[in-house]
Amino acid sequence: MYVDPSTSAHRPASGKTQDISNFHVLKSVFPDIYSNEIIGENLLSNLVKTKNGRDGFHCRYVEELQQAFFEYNQSMKETEKLKSHLIQARAQAAAKEKHAFERMTENLGDISEYQDLFIGFIYFYFCHLILNYCLINMEHGAATLGSGNVAQTKPRPKWKDELSATDQVEGMREIQKLKDRQNFLRNPRFLSPTAEQGGVSLIQRRGPSKTNLSGDPPPIFIAKPSVVTFTGYKVGHIYETTLELRNVTSSSRHIRVLPPNSPHFSIGLGRFPSEEGTIAPGMSCKYSLRFIPDSLEDYKDFLVVETQAEQVLLVPIEAQRPPPILTLPKVLDCGYCLVGGLKYVEFLCQNVGQSSGTFCIIPKSQWPFSNLRSLSRTYFSEQPPFAVGPSLFQLEPGDTTVIEVVFSPTTAQKSRQTYTFVCDNCQVKDFSIEGEGQLVALQLVSEEKETPEAGEIHDVTAEHYVRFDVCNPHSVQHKRLVIRNNV
Repeated sequence: MYVDPSTSAHRPASGKTQDISNFHVLKSVFPDIYSNEIIGENLLSNLVKTKNGRDGFHCRYVEELQQAFFEYNQSMKETEKLKSHLIQARAQAAAKEKHAFERMTENLGDISEYQDLFIGFIYFYFCHLILNYCLINMEHGAATLGSGNVAQTKPRPKWKDELSATDQVEGMREIQKLKDRQNFLRNPRFLSPTAEQGGVSLIQRRGPSKTNLSGDPPPIFIAKPSVVTFTGYKVGHIYETTLELRNVTSSSRHIRVLPPNSPHFSIGLGRFPSEEGTIAPGMSCKYSLRFIPDSLEDYKDFLVVETQAEQVLLVPIEAQRPPPILTLPKVLDCGYCLVGGLKYVEFLCQNVGQSSGTFCIIPKSQWPFSNLRSLSRTYFSEQPPFAVGPSLFQLEPGDTTVIEVVFSPTTAQKSRQTYTFVCDNCQVKDFSIEGEGQLVALQLVSEEKETPEAGEIHDVTAEHYVRFDVCNPHSVQHKRLVIRNNV
Protein backbone atom coordinates (compact mmCIF):
# COMPACT_ATOMS: atom_id res chain seq x y z
CA MET A 1 0.00 0.00 0.00
CA TYR A 2 1.42 3.44 -0.92
CA VAL A 3 1.44 6.14 1.71
CA ASP A 4 1.83 9.78 0.76
CA PRO A 5 4.87 11.12 2.55
CA SER A 6 3.24 14.54 2.79
CA THR A 7 0.52 13.16 5.11
CA SER A 8 2.91 11.29 7.42
CA ALA A 9 5.56 14.03 7.58
CA HIS A 10 5.99 15.78 10.90
CA ARG A 11 4.65 19.31 10.79
CA PRO A 12 6.33 22.04 12.77
CA ALA A 13 4.51 23.56 15.69
CA SER A 14 4.85 27.08 14.28
CA GLY A 15 6.33 28.88 11.32
CA LYS A 16 9.23 30.25 13.41
CA THR A 17 10.77 26.80 13.78
CA GLN A 18 11.73 26.89 10.08
CA ASP A 19 13.35 30.31 10.39
CA ILE A 20 16.88 30.13 8.95
CA SER A 21 17.63 33.85 9.02
CA ASN A 22 20.45 33.24 11.50
CA PHE A 23 21.86 30.33 9.56
CA HIS A 24 25.06 32.25 8.66
CA VAL A 25 25.78 32.60 12.39
CA LEU A 26 25.50 28.86 12.98
CA LYS A 27 27.56 28.16 9.92
CA SER A 28 30.37 30.52 11.03
CA VAL A 29 30.47 28.91 14.50
CA PHE A 30 30.09 25.26 13.36
CA PRO A 31 31.71 25.12 9.90
CA ASP A 32 32.24 21.34 10.08
CA ILE A 33 28.55 20.53 10.76
CA TYR A 34 26.91 22.82 8.21
CA SER A 35 28.13 22.35 4.64
CA ASN A 36 28.41 25.09 2.04
CA GLU A 37 25.71 23.55 -0.20
CA ILE A 38 22.41 24.81 1.19
CA ILE A 39 20.03 23.76 -1.57
CA GLY A 40 20.86 20.81 -3.78
CA GLU A 41 19.07 18.37 -6.09
CA ASN A 42 18.03 15.98 -3.29
CA LEU A 43 16.59 18.75 -1.16
CA LEU A 44 14.77 20.24 -4.15
CA SER A 45 13.24 16.90 -5.11
CA ASN A 46 12.07 16.36 -1.53
CA LEU A 47 10.47 19.77 -1.45
CA VAL A 48 8.65 19.12 -4.77
CA LYS A 49 7.23 15.85 -3.46
CA THR A 50 6.02 17.37 -0.22
CA LYS A 51 4.65 20.66 -1.51
CA ASN A 52 1.08 19.30 -1.84
CA GLY A 53 -1.01 19.58 1.27
CA ARG A 54 0.95 22.54 2.76
CA ASP A 55 0.10 26.24 2.79
CA GLY A 56 0.14 28.39 -0.33
CA PHE A 57 3.30 30.22 0.64
CA HIS A 58 5.26 26.96 0.67
CA CYS A 59 3.93 26.01 -2.77
CA ARG A 60 4.96 29.34 -4.27
CA TYR A 61 8.36 29.03 -2.62
CA VAL A 62 8.92 25.58 -4.20
CA GLU A 63 7.82 26.76 -7.65
CA GLU A 64 10.14 29.76 -7.60
CA LEU A 65 12.90 27.52 -6.36
CA GLN A 66 12.30 25.14 -9.28
CA GLN A 67 12.45 28.05 -11.72
CA ALA A 68 15.67 29.36 -10.22
CA PHE A 69 17.23 25.92 -10.21
CA PHE A 70 16.22 25.43 -13.88
CA GLU A 71 17.83 28.73 -14.86
CA TYR A 72 20.91 27.75 -12.90
CA ASN A 73 21.19 24.45 -14.81
CA GLN A 74 20.70 26.25 -18.16
CA SER A 75 23.50 28.65 -17.27
CA MET A 76 25.77 25.78 -16.33
CA LYS A 77 25.07 24.02 -19.67
CA GLU A 78 25.82 27.19 -21.61
CA THR A 79 28.98 27.62 -19.65
CA GLU A 80 30.10 24.10 -20.48
CA LYS A 81 29.44 24.78 -24.18
CA LEU A 82 31.47 27.97 -24.01
CA LYS A 83 34.29 26.11 -22.32
CA SER A 84 34.36 23.52 -25.09
CA HIS A 85 34.31 26.27 -27.78
CA LEU A 86 37.05 28.07 -25.96
CA ILE A 87 39.24 24.97 -25.83
CA GLN A 88 38.72 24.38 -29.55
CA ALA A 89 39.49 28.01 -30.33
CA ARG A 90 42.69 27.84 -28.33
CA ALA A 91 43.79 24.68 -30.12
CA GLN A 92 43.03 26.16 -33.56
CA ALA A 93 44.77 29.41 -32.71
CA ALA A 94 47.84 27.57 -31.46
CA ALA A 95 48.00 25.45 -34.62
CA LYS A 96 47.57 28.47 -36.88
CA GLU A 97 50.11 30.43 -34.92
CA LYS A 98 52.65 27.67 -35.28
CA HIS A 99 51.92 27.31 -39.01
CA ALA A 100 52.09 31.07 -39.54
CA PHE A 101 55.35 31.34 -37.64
CA GLU A 102 56.92 28.66 -39.82
CA ARG A 103 55.78 30.42 -42.98
CA MET A 104 56.89 33.78 -41.61
CA THR A 105 60.40 32.54 -41.20
CA GLU A 106 60.39 31.40 -44.82
CA ASN A 107 58.91 34.53 -46.39
CA LEU A 108 58.36 37.75 -44.45
CA GLY A 109 57.06 39.79 -47.38
CA ASP A 110 53.53 38.32 -47.67
CA ILE A 111 51.29 39.75 -44.91
CA SER A 112 48.02 38.37 -46.25
CA GLU A 113 48.99 34.91 -45.05
CA TYR A 114 48.48 35.93 -41.45
CA GLN A 115 44.87 37.00 -41.80
CA ASP A 116 43.61 33.66 -40.52
CA LEU A 117 45.86 33.96 -37.49
CA PHE A 118 44.53 37.45 -36.71
CA ILE A 119 40.92 36.22 -37.02
CA GLY A 120 41.71 33.36 -34.63
CA PHE A 121 43.08 35.76 -32.07
CA ILE A 122 39.94 37.92 -32.32
CA TYR A 123 37.70 34.86 -31.92
CA PHE A 124 39.70 33.70 -28.89
CA TYR A 125 39.46 37.16 -27.26
CA PHE A 126 35.68 37.39 -27.66
CA CYS A 127 35.16 33.87 -26.34
CA HIS A 128 37.21 34.79 -23.29
CA LEU A 129 35.05 37.85 -22.62
CA ILE A 130 31.81 35.86 -22.99
CA LEU A 131 33.05 33.15 -20.61
CA ASN A 132 33.98 35.70 -17.91
CA TYR A 133 30.56 37.34 -18.24
CA CYS A 134 28.76 34.00 -17.81
CA LEU A 135 30.87 33.01 -14.84
CA ILE A 136 30.08 36.30 -13.09
CA ASN A 137 26.33 35.86 -13.70
CA MET A 138 26.49 32.26 -12.52
CA GLU A 139 28.19 33.25 -9.25
CA HIS A 140 25.62 35.96 -8.64
CA GLY A 141 22.77 33.50 -9.32
CA ALA A 142 24.26 30.90 -6.96
CA ALA A 143 24.59 33.49 -4.18
CA THR A 144 20.97 34.54 -4.69
CA LEU A 145 19.83 30.92 -4.64
CA GLY A 146 21.79 30.14 -1.43
CA SER A 147 20.48 33.17 0.47
CA GLY A 148 16.82 32.11 0.02
CA ASN A 149 15.77 35.21 -1.93
CA VAL A 150 14.34 33.19 -4.82
CA ALA A 151 11.83 35.79 -5.85
CA GLN A 152 14.60 38.26 -6.72
CA THR A 153 15.94 36.81 -10.02
CA LYS A 154 17.35 40.06 -11.42
CA PRO A 155 20.23 41.82 -9.66
CA ARG A 156 19.34 45.03 -7.96
CA PRO A 157 21.28 48.24 -8.64
CA LYS A 158 24.51 48.51 -6.78
CA TRP A 159 23.52 51.62 -4.84
CA LYS A 160 20.45 49.83 -3.47
CA ASP A 161 22.52 46.89 -2.12
CA GLU A 162 25.07 49.11 -0.33
CA LEU A 163 24.69 49.62 3.44
CA SER A 164 24.90 52.94 5.16
CA ALA A 165 27.96 53.88 7.21
CA THR A 166 26.10 53.24 10.46
CA ASP A 167 24.92 49.79 9.30
CA GLN A 168 28.46 48.91 8.20
CA VAL A 169 29.92 49.88 11.58
CA GLU A 170 27.19 47.93 13.38
CA GLY A 171 27.79 44.90 11.17
CA MET A 172 31.55 45.00 11.79
CA ARG A 173 30.88 45.23 15.53
CA GLU A 174 28.65 42.15 15.43
CA ILE A 175 31.24 40.23 13.43
CA GLN A 176 33.94 41.21 15.92
CA LYS A 177 31.76 39.96 18.78
CA LEU A 178 31.42 36.57 17.08
CA LYS A 179 35.20 36.41 16.58
CA ASP A 180 35.88 37.38 20.19
CA ARG A 181 33.78 34.46 21.43
CA GLN A 182 36.11 32.06 19.66
CA ASN A 183 39.35 33.93 20.44
CA PHE A 184 40.24 32.63 23.91
CA LEU A 185 43.44 31.48 25.54
CA ARG A 186 44.05 27.79 25.79
CA ASN A 187 45.02 26.29 29.13
CA PRO A 188 48.84 26.48 29.15
CA ARG A 189 49.25 24.80 32.52
CA PHE A 190 51.58 22.07 31.33
CA LEU A 191 53.40 24.06 28.65
CA SER A 192 56.78 25.72 29.05
CA PRO A 193 57.09 29.51 28.80
CA THR A 194 58.92 29.17 25.46
CA ALA A 195 56.06 27.22 23.82
CA GLU A 196 54.09 28.98 21.05
CA GLN A 197 50.62 27.83 22.14
CA GLY A 198 50.65 29.00 25.76
CA GLY A 199 52.59 29.88 28.85
CA VAL A 200 53.90 33.08 27.30
CA SER A 201 55.19 35.74 29.67
CA LEU A 202 52.83 38.66 30.15
CA ILE A 203 55.73 41.09 29.80
CA GLN A 204 55.94 40.35 26.09
CA ARG A 205 52.34 41.54 25.59
CA ARG A 206 52.80 45.02 26.99
CA GLY A 207 54.50 46.42 23.91
CA PRO A 208 55.59 45.50 20.41
CA SER A 209 57.38 42.20 20.19
CA LYS A 210 61.16 42.46 20.00
CA THR A 211 63.60 39.77 19.15
CA ASN A 212 65.62 38.56 22.10
CA LEU A 213 69.19 38.82 20.87
CA SER A 214 70.64 37.15 23.95
CA GLY A 215 68.44 34.06 23.56
CA ASP A 216 67.42 34.03 27.23
CA PRO A 217 63.96 32.56 28.00
CA PRO A 218 61.25 34.97 29.15
CA PRO A 219 60.96 35.43 32.92
CA ILE A 220 58.34 33.54 34.92
CA PHE A 221 58.55 35.48 38.20
CA ILE A 222 59.75 39.03 38.85
CA ALA A 223 61.27 39.97 42.20
CA LYS A 224 60.40 43.28 43.82
CA PRO A 225 62.85 44.64 44.77
CA SER A 226 65.20 43.07 42.26
CA VAL A 227 68.10 43.42 44.73
CA VAL A 228 67.43 43.24 48.49
CA THR A 229 69.62 45.80 50.29
CA PHE A 230 70.25 46.71 53.95
CA THR A 231 71.92 50.01 54.92
CA GLY A 232 72.57 51.89 58.15
CA TYR A 233 72.68 48.82 60.38
CA LYS A 234 74.29 48.32 63.79
CA VAL A 235 75.70 45.30 65.56
CA GLY A 236 73.20 43.35 67.64
CA HIS A 237 70.07 44.73 65.94
CA ILE A 238 67.58 42.78 63.78
CA TYR A 239 66.43 44.19 60.44
CA GLU A 240 63.55 42.84 58.35
CA THR A 241 62.25 43.55 54.84
CA THR A 242 59.68 42.03 52.46
CA LEU A 243 60.42 40.32 49.15
CA GLU A 244 57.58 40.12 46.60
CA LEU A 245 57.56 37.54 43.78
CA ARG A 246 54.99 38.21 41.04
CA ASN A 247 53.84 35.68 38.42
CA VAL A 248 54.15 37.24 34.94
CA THR A 249 52.96 34.24 32.89
CA SER A 250 49.47 33.36 31.70
CA SER A 251 49.05 30.29 33.92
CA SER A 252 49.08 29.49 37.64
CA ARG A 253 52.45 28.45 39.04
CA HIS A 254 53.98 26.79 42.07
CA ILE A 255 57.11 28.22 43.64
CA ARG A 256 59.87 27.21 46.06
CA VAL A 257 62.41 29.57 47.62
CA LEU A 258 65.73 28.22 48.92
CA PRO A 259 67.19 30.14 51.91
CA PRO A 260 70.56 31.94 51.69
CA ASN A 261 73.77 30.23 52.78
CA SER A 262 74.95 33.01 55.07
CA PRO A 263 73.95 32.68 58.77
CA HIS A 264 73.36 36.44 58.93
CA PHE A 265 70.31 36.18 56.61
CA SER A 266 67.16 34.12 57.18
CA ILE A 267 63.84 33.83 55.36
CA GLY A 268 60.38 33.19 56.80
CA LEU A 269 57.32 31.37 55.49
CA GLY A 270 55.72 32.77 52.37
CA ARG A 271 52.29 34.42 52.20
CA PHE A 272 50.37 33.13 49.17
CA PRO A 273 47.17 34.49 47.58
CA SER A 274 45.49 31.04 47.77
CA GLU A 275 45.36 28.26 50.31
CA GLU A 276 46.70 25.70 47.82
CA GLY A 277 49.98 27.59 47.46
CA THR A 278 49.50 28.39 43.77
CA ILE A 279 50.10 31.84 42.32
CA ALA A 280 47.64 32.91 39.64
CA PRO A 281 48.72 35.04 36.65
CA GLY A 282 49.48 38.59 37.77
CA MET A 283 49.33 37.66 41.48
CA SER A 284 52.29 37.62 43.86
CA CYS A 285 53.53 35.97 47.04
CA LYS A 286 55.55 37.66 49.80
CA TYR A 287 58.47 36.46 51.92
CA SER A 288 59.98 38.08 55.02
CA LEU A 289 63.78 38.36 54.96
CA ARG A 290 65.73 39.05 58.17
CA PHE A 291 69.26 40.35 58.66
CA ILE A 292 71.21 40.02 61.94
CA PRO A 293 74.73 41.54 61.62
CA ASP A 294 77.51 40.66 64.05
CA SER A 295 79.80 43.38 62.64
CA LEU A 296 79.60 46.45 60.42
CA GLU A 297 81.25 44.81 57.44
CA ASP A 298 79.62 44.30 54.01
CA TYR A 299 77.58 41.13 53.39
CA LYS A 300 76.52 39.53 50.12
CA ASP A 301 74.33 36.51 49.40
CA PHE A 302 71.42 35.45 47.18
CA LEU A 303 68.09 33.60 47.17
CA VAL A 304 67.23 30.82 44.72
CA VAL A 305 63.63 30.79 43.39
CA GLU A 306 62.64 27.48 41.75
CA THR A 307 59.54 26.97 39.55
CA GLN A 308 58.22 24.30 37.21
CA ALA A 309 60.52 25.58 34.45
CA GLU A 310 64.16 24.62 34.07
CA GLN A 311 65.59 28.07 34.71
CA VAL A 312 65.79 29.50 38.24
CA LEU A 313 65.59 33.07 39.50
CA LEU A 314 68.46 34.44 41.59
CA VAL A 315 67.66 37.37 43.89
CA PRO A 316 70.85 39.10 45.20
CA ILE A 317 71.04 40.21 48.85
CA GLU A 318 73.45 43.01 49.78
CA ALA A 319 74.15 44.61 53.17
CA GLN A 320 76.36 47.64 52.79
CA ARG A 321 76.80 50.51 55.23
CA PRO A 322 78.12 53.86 53.93
CA PRO A 323 81.74 53.91 55.17
CA PRO A 324 83.31 56.87 57.02
CA ILE A 325 85.84 58.87 55.00
CA LEU A 326 88.92 60.43 56.65
CA THR A 327 90.95 63.31 55.28
CA LEU A 328 94.23 61.92 56.59
CA PRO A 329 96.87 61.66 53.81
CA LYS A 330 98.53 58.39 52.95
CA VAL A 331 102.02 59.71 53.82
CA LEU A 332 102.70 61.72 57.03
CA ASP A 333 105.95 63.67 56.59
CA CYS A 334 107.62 64.71 59.87
CA GLY A 335 110.55 66.55 58.23
CA TYR A 336 114.02 66.79 59.83
CA CYS A 337 115.12 66.17 63.42
CA LEU A 338 118.50 66.05 65.20
CA VAL A 339 119.76 62.68 66.20
CA GLY A 340 118.83 62.06 69.79
CA GLY A 341 116.20 64.79 69.85
CA LEU A 342 112.38 64.75 69.82
CA LYS A 343 110.00 66.38 67.37
CA TYR A 344 106.20 66.62 67.77
CA VAL A 345 104.09 66.97 64.61
CA GLU A 346 100.28 67.34 64.50
CA PHE A 347 97.98 66.36 61.61
CA LEU A 348 94.27 67.26 61.36
CA CYS A 349 91.89 64.40 60.53
CA GLN A 350 88.17 64.92 59.69
CA ASN A 351 85.37 62.45 59.00
CA VAL A 352 83.63 63.63 55.79
CA GLY A 353 81.58 60.42 55.37
CA GLN A 354 77.88 59.78 56.10
CA SER A 355 78.33 57.44 59.06
CA SER A 356 80.32 57.35 62.28
CA GLY A 357 83.19 55.01 62.92
CA THR A 358 85.66 53.84 65.54
CA PHE A 359 89.30 53.66 64.45
CA CYS A 360 92.51 52.26 65.84
CA ILE A 361 96.09 52.81 64.71
CA ILE A 362 98.62 50.04 65.16
CA PRO A 363 101.92 49.13 63.46
CA LYS A 364 101.50 46.97 60.44
CA SER A 365 103.88 44.39 61.84
CA GLN A 366 101.47 43.84 64.78
CA TRP A 367 98.36 43.35 62.60
CA PRO A 368 96.22 41.34 63.08
CA PHE A 369 96.13 42.41 66.70
CA SER A 370 95.25 39.78 69.30
CA ASN A 371 93.36 42.07 71.70
CA LEU A 372 92.11 45.43 70.52
CA ARG A 373 90.83 46.35 73.97
CA SER A 374 94.39 46.73 75.21
CA LEU A 375 94.84 49.68 72.85
CA SER A 376 92.56 51.83 74.99
CA ARG A 377 95.14 51.65 77.86
CA THR A 378 97.92 53.24 75.82
CA TYR A 379 97.80 56.59 74.07
CA PHE A 380 100.61 56.07 71.55
CA SER A 381 101.35 53.20 69.22
CA GLU A 382 105.11 52.96 69.02
CA GLN A 383 107.24 51.71 66.20
CA PRO A 384 110.71 53.31 66.48
CA PRO A 385 111.63 55.93 65.61
CA PHE A 386 107.93 57.01 65.48
CA ALA A 387 105.01 56.99 67.88
CA VAL A 388 101.43 57.81 66.81
CA GLY A 389 98.51 58.78 69.02
CA PRO A 390 95.74 58.45 69.85
CA SER A 391 95.78 54.76 69.19
CA LEU A 392 91.98 54.48 69.56
CA PHE A 393 89.41 57.18 68.74
CA GLN A 394 85.88 57.66 67.38
CA LEU A 395 84.59 60.20 64.85
CA GLU A 396 81.05 61.19 64.01
CA PRO A 397 80.20 62.59 60.56
CA GLY A 398 81.80 66.04 60.32
CA ASP A 399 83.97 65.71 63.48
CA THR A 400 87.69 66.55 63.51
CA THR A 401 90.54 65.18 65.62
CA VAL A 402 94.32 65.70 65.86
CA ILE A 403 96.76 62.90 65.10
CA GLU A 404 100.06 63.41 66.96
CA VAL A 405 103.32 61.95 65.71
CA VAL A 406 106.53 61.87 67.82
CA PHE A 407 109.80 61.56 65.84
CA SER A 408 113.00 60.64 67.73
CA PRO A 409 115.73 59.54 65.29
CA THR A 410 118.76 57.61 66.47
CA THR A 411 120.75 57.68 63.25
CA ALA A 412 121.42 60.34 60.68
CA GLN A 413 119.34 58.80 57.91
CA LYS A 414 115.83 58.83 56.44
CA SER A 415 113.33 56.65 58.29
CA ARG A 416 110.00 55.26 57.15
CA GLN A 417 107.44 53.10 58.98
CA THR A 418 104.01 51.71 57.92
CA TYR A 419 100.98 51.85 60.20
CA THR A 420 97.56 50.26 59.78
CA PHE A 421 94.21 52.04 60.09
CA VAL A 422 91.47 49.66 61.26
CA CYS A 423 87.79 50.71 61.21
CA ASP A 424 84.91 49.03 63.02
CA ASN A 425 83.28 48.17 59.65
CA CYS A 426 86.18 45.75 59.08
CA GLN A 427 87.92 47.98 56.57
CA VAL A 428 91.70 48.04 56.83
CA LYS A 429 93.99 50.59 55.18
CA ASP A 430 97.71 51.35 55.44
CA PHE A 431 99.52 54.68 55.68
CA SER A 432 103.20 55.53 56.17
CA ILE A 433 105.20 58.02 58.32
CA GLU A 434 108.48 59.50 57.09
CA GLY A 435 111.27 61.56 58.72
CA GLU A 436 114.98 62.22 58.42
CA GLY A 437 117.52 62.36 61.30
CA GLN A 438 120.54 64.72 61.11
CA LEU A 439 123.74 65.50 63.13
CA VAL A 440 125.18 68.95 64.13
CA ALA A 441 127.96 70.20 61.77
CA LEU A 442 129.43 73.60 62.93
CA GLN A 443 132.59 75.47 61.85
CA LEU A 444 134.37 78.23 63.84
CA VAL A 445 135.37 81.08 61.59
CA SER A 446 138.00 83.48 63.20
CA GLU A 447 140.38 86.11 61.89
CA GLU A 448 143.35 84.75 63.83
CA LYS A 449 144.12 81.29 65.04
CA GLU A 450 145.55 80.92 68.57
CA THR A 451 147.56 77.96 69.85
CA PRO A 452 148.20 76.92 73.52
CA GLU A 453 151.51 77.75 75.05
CA ALA A 454 153.92 75.20 76.49
CA GLY A 455 152.90 73.96 79.89
CA GLU A 456 149.45 75.57 79.62
CA ILE A 457 146.57 73.44 80.79
CA HIS A 458 144.08 72.90 78.00
CA ASP A 459 141.76 70.30 76.44
CA VAL A 460 143.71 68.13 74.10
CA THR A 461 140.57 67.25 72.08
CA ALA A 462 139.76 70.88 71.36
CA GLU A 463 140.38 72.12 67.84
CA HIS A 464 140.16 75.85 68.58
CA TYR A 465 141.31 78.04 71.50
CA VAL A 466 140.06 81.45 72.60
CA ARG A 467 142.53 83.33 74.82
CA PHE A 468 141.92 86.64 76.61
CA ASP A 469 144.66 89.05 77.70
CA VAL A 470 145.46 89.91 81.36
CA CYS A 471 142.87 92.27 82.76
CA ASN A 472 141.98 93.90 86.08
CA PRO A 473 139.19 92.62 88.31
CA HIS A 474 135.70 93.73 87.41
CA SER A 475 136.86 94.69 83.96
CA VAL A 476 135.32 93.37 80.73
CA GLN A 477 136.98 92.15 77.55
CA HIS A 478 135.11 91.29 74.33
CA LYS A 479 135.95 88.91 71.53
CA ARG A 480 133.83 88.10 68.47
CA LEU A 481 133.41 84.48 67.37
CA VAL A 482 131.87 83.54 63.97
CA ILE A 483 130.26 80.06 63.76
CA ARG A 484 129.06 78.56 60.49
CA ASN A 485 126.45 75.77 60.11
CA ASN A 486 127.71 73.27 57.60
CA VAL A 487 124.68 70.94 57.66
